[in-house]
Parts: sequence; structure tokens; C-alpha cells
Amino acid sequence: MDSKNPSSFDFVTKLLLPALALIALILGQIKGSPPGLQWALLVLAVLLVAFGFLYAPLATKIRQLREQAREIRATAGALPEQWP
Repeated sequence: MDSKNPSSFDFVTKLLLPALALIALILGQIKGSPPGLQWALLVLAVLLVAFGFLYAPLATKIRQLREQAREIRATAGALPEQWP
């Protein structure tokens, strides 16, 4: 996916949903909604932002670490005398 042209799904998940959750939180505080609902909206907004911006880099890093471990195991199997 090209980072210069974000898709509509990226726009919705990274910007629109967290913004709506924060707007609902602010309106809930103004209108006096229950504190449990306000905390739930705050947690929802934080999770949406965290997953929207941190999931892709984290998944890429995990994939790279797995590939590196697989290469090390393959090298150890091919050259057993060099690996203790």
C-alpha cells in the first residue's frame, strides 16, 4: 500500500473513528453520562489510535524477527560444525 495515497479504510480507522470516540467522550462529559461509559470511550479512542498507527510497524518488525530466526536455524542446520 502506498503511504502517499491512504485508502478510505485507513482514513476511517486512523482518523475518523478515534475522532468520533473523542467527540462522544466530550459530549458525554458535558451531558453528564456515567463515568464507566466515559472511561470506555476514552479507552476505545486510545486503542483505535494505537492500533491505527502502531500495528503495521509492529507486525513488520515481528515478521522480520521471525524471518531472521528462520534463517539462523537454516544456517545452523546447513553448517552444524560452526554452531555450538
